Amino acid sequence: MFIIDRESGMPVLRASKDIAGNGLPEYSRNIVDEVVSSGKSIVISSASSDSSFKSHRSVLLAELKSVMCIPIRFSSRITGVYYLDNPLTTGVFSEDDARLLDALLMRASKHLQTMFESPHMDSQAPHSAPQEVKIAQIIQYIAENYSSDISRESLAEEFGLNPDYLGKIFKAATGKKIGEYINERRIKNAAEKLSSTDALIIDIAYSTGFESLRTFNRAFKKEIGLSPTEYREKFFKKNKGTNIIIHCGFLVRTIHMQHRFILYHLYVQSSF
Repeated sequence: MFIIDRESGMPVLRASKDIAGNGLPEYSRNIVDEVVSSGKSIVISSASSDSSFKSHRSVLLAELKSVMCIPIRFSSRITGVYYLDNPLTTGVFSEDDARLLDALLMRASKHLQTMFESPHMDSQAPHSAPQEVKIAQIIQYIAENYSSDISRESLAEEFGLNPDYLGKIFKAATGKKIGEYINERRIKNAAEKLSSTDALIIDIAYSTGFESLRTFNRAFKKEIGLSPTEYREKFFKKNKGTNIIIHCGFLVRTIHMQHRFILYHLYVQSSF
């Protein structure tokens, strides 16, 4: 974990844990600096083979694979960076992991800043750990059940919270209303199905949790900027292109062979 030094403005490594057990913290300084500069999280499946990071010497030297690096914010100001990597396996971290950790870090940022900058903890600061855990549980529940009929009210009942209070703390943690967050998850899954399967659009709509095709079309257009049909035409046909070429080539060869056979047949007949 890195905390921004107030005097130099540079991220300083303040805490680390090496699961390999060699006691030497290995990380990509390039990625840390990029997150501090952009203010955006970075999630990479295989950093050392990703063309965007091949110029980073620290990535190549450590032969990094899975990397997740998230900015720590307090009052819209970046106060540090949380860095995780796995040099052995690709695809360990996901965008969902990043959103979950970002939500937790957002709530804990003030305490982290105090912990690393002062020898004494601020005893007056409110303790929000139970709330952080509750939000993490809710996000995990949505990830597993977003295709079902879930809403702010049903989540509040599931976790024993007042619906208005739940909506308030959820937006504070994620920056989104519960309905918006659920729709975002549904649309993401629907987009994957549109681009990789030939399932009917109406079936995709129902399988991802939408009550009607009309609602799905409207939500998809709002989130992606394209209708489901337009999205499929733009991305799914690319996957089908190779098959079309193969089929056309086979058809041309078949017609050509038939044509040669017909000519040969006419030639034999005319010879008698």
